[in-house]
Amino acid sequence: MSPPVCSFCGREVNPASRWTYTKIVGWHRPGKAGGSDISLRQKVDEYACPGCIESLKAGVAVEQEAIF
Repeated sequence: MSPPVCSFCGREVNPASRWTYTKIVGWHRPGKAGGSDISLRQKVDEYACPGCIESLKAGVAVEQEAIF
């Protein structure tokens, strides 16, 4: 079995690392004070590296490369 890779960039990730993101599915409900609650979470075998997640949160496509 091959090691897991980031769903966005394809680089190998360590699913046991606290820095590796794991995709989950569940039922969302608005929480108190603007937060949210996710009930009945289910882990999906998809992972992402922190660099890709931070880029996507900033609105930068993972495939987009710096000009400079």
